[in-house]
Amino acid sequence: VAEQGYVEAQVNLGLMYLNGHGVEQDYQSARDWFLKAAREGYADAQYNLGLMYEKGRGVKQDYRLAASWYRDAAIQGQANAQYNLANIHYHGQGVPQSFMKAYLWASQCAKQNKAISEKAKRIVALVSPKVTPLQIADAERMAQIYSDGPSFKGYVTYSKGTEAYERGDYA
Repeated sequence: VAEQGYVEAQVNLGLMYLNGHGVEQDYQSARDWFLKAAREGYADAQYNLGLMYEKGRGVKQDYRLAASWYRDAAIQGQANAQYNLANIHYHGQGVPQSFMKAYLWASQCAKQNKAISEKAKRIVALVSPKVTPLQIADAERMAQIYSDGPSFKGYVTYSKGTEAYERGDYA
């Protein structure tokens, strides 16, 4: 099924290879399966690629690339990607430190009813005193664009994210 292009199966197979569940652990195969689904705009695959690059699991650790993959998934509402992207911006890992962008992604994650949302609320509390009301308003506007804009509804692909990061757009 994964070989026929079914993205959920590709992600599941990627997870099996990543964690060595039912198959021998193989980071390259995990990356390859995640990449196939990520190129189709599948948020969970993009998140898992971000995690691989952030942690250096089977790939050279690269926070910039991790941020790019997290961003693609975060735009689609993937809560774990939103949280991890907020952390990357908060610490300035691979991207310029931005408390406004940390606020943007943490607040989006915090709005979801997910286990990770409570951690995101802590980031919001940490960065809120470090951002101005104007920056908060900008973050809210960006969040609205991401959630309303037709170009962000499931059409985020590898090439768009990579091109944006090559230009220096570290959202």
